[in-house]
Amino acid sequence: MGVASTIATVSVRIVSVRATIVSAGFVAAVALPGLRTLLQDEPGDGFPLSTYPMFDEDPGRVLELPTVVLETGERVEHLSPRLIAGTDQVIQAWEAVKAAVAGGPATAGALCIEVADRVHRPGEVAVVIERHDVRDWSHHRDATPLDRRTIAHCPAQP
Repeated sequence: MGVASTIATVSVRIVSVRATIVSAGFVAAVALPGLRTLLQDEPGDGFPLSTYPMFDEDPGRVLELPTVVLETGERVEHLSPRLIAGTDQVIQAWEAVKAAVAGGPATAGALCIEVADRVHRPGEVAVVIERHDVRDWSHHRDATPLDRRTIAHCPAQP
């Protein structure tokens, strides 16, 4: 066996050892966050594994949804996030309504008046909690709610 052959063999072994070390590093980098999540009593939400609570449990078939609607005679119109909370963000509008409902009738009434000032159409603004059958609602967005409970209402400002 010549010197060139020995150098080539050593070079291949060095590359092989480096590849093994790099591969083990990648495996550890991927596995450690998962192991940390499994071993902690209360794992937090974070990169790269999300334990975000909205995916943590089955919400059931019936969904209660706080929202704001415009009632005009027989017609009920769901208002946009812009009219509800002055934003184009659906979650921010939903959180605003949820907080108003949790705050009670006075807080819901204040939100109702704010929304009524933005509507500029005839009718009655209502802060409500709707109950929807999730399966029906996901297939037919115009499906009527199982029931609608009014928390506050006020006249819209045309």
